[in-house]
Amino acid sequence: MLNPLWCKSFKLSGVRSKSLKGTYLLIIELTESREIEIGKLGVFFFPRGHYTYTGSAMGGVYRRVKRHLKREKKLRWHIDYFLEYGKIKKVVIFESKTKIECAVNQKIATVLGER
Repeated sequence: MLNPLWCKSFKLSGVRSKSLKGTYLLIIELTESREIEIGKLGVFFFPRGHYTYTGSAMGGVYRRVKRHLKREKKLRWHIDYFLEYGKIKKVVIFESKTKIECAVNQKIATVLGER
């Protein structure tokens, strides 16, 4: 069962433990359509709208999400390139001892009627 442990905008004060392991979902708004270079993958066109990103942080969700929320950072993951233009509107955290990104994404697809 996928029950979010925590769901808020921006503040991570609701996270009980800074060493919490699990999967997180970023809901991101791109306010205008644009081409974005996504590292070595190349340049892609993204229409304005809302996007979701699902990631796991078995070394600590708090640190990972806090990093994503920073505007100034070394571009390390593909999502970092997208976040140069998109704004995180909401974060959802699922506590788990294993990576459950696929299950979270399947649930999102079902809710959106894509499955």
